[in-house]
Amino acid sequence: MGHGLEDFVLAAHELVTNVVRHGGGSGEVRLWQHHDMLTCQVRDNGPGLGEMAVALPSPGDCGWHSSSPKD
Repeated sequence: MGHGLEDFVLAAHELVTNVVRHGGGSGEVRLWQHHDMLTCQVRDNGPGLGEMAVALPSPGDCGWHSSSPKD
């Protein structure tokens, strides 16, 4: 498994862990791939911070990016 995919799995795991700990213990996880982009969406009914998008870089780039919509 490449480092980018390992980072993606770790980020998804952290999001799901937060659902269990802070979001009421249940939620929904959606995973999908479109071309070379893998997306993980996690939702729960807790108060949270709103939706947050996380994107890994293209091959050759470093790090990953997350953002949440502005109210």
